[in-house]
Amino acid sequence: IDDDGATAIAEALIKNIERTYLTWLGLGNNHIGDEGVQSLSDLLTAGWTSVDEDEGDEGVSCSLLSLGLGGNEITDIGAVRLGQALDRNDVLKSIGLSHNLIGDEGAIALA
Repeated sequence: IDDDGATAIAEALIKNIERTYLTWLGLGNNHIGDEGVQSLSDLLTAGWTSVDEDEGDEGVSCSLLSLGLGGNEITDIGAVRLGQALDRNDVLKSIGLSHNLIGDEGAIALA
């Protein structure tokens, strides 16, 4: 799949976030670039949280624990966007990014 396919998957999962319990998404060895990663980053930060003083945090969020994106066409631009999303996502535990086009700038953003 390419950027359009990744976007379609991300949009479908966001639309159904309250009913989605997907914990692993493997999209390795495709043709996903920075545009597709933008949509997947939106997925990682999707959902809502409301704070009720009596109840604490409530809401839904992306349930992904692992995201496989190795063997794609992600550059520093996509890696920076992923890094920003990861700063806001405390659920994802692993992300595979080997065999992409990520350089020093992208690696620093992901660190």
